[in-house]
Amino acid sequence: MPLLDIDKAIGSEEVGSRFRLVNVASKRARELNAPTENTLPQQSTEYSKVTTNALNEIIRHEIAFVDDQQESD
Repeated sequence: MPLLDIDKAIGSEEVGSRFRLVNVASKRARELNAPTENTLPQQSTEYSKVTTNALNEIIRHEIAFVDDQQESD
């Protein structure tokens, strides 16, 4: 099983920190576990667990996320 390059995601401007990566990936994994009609379909099916697929989507830039703090400013 290939390992995910988490350091690559942390180094990107979008993510920036390990804590933010965990936060965004957990939100995406929750979306994948309980999708609604507004949920983006799963982009990566390479792994069997949704948490790993969520991380994979973020690392490969297959999904875009919006910073909630920047929206409120």
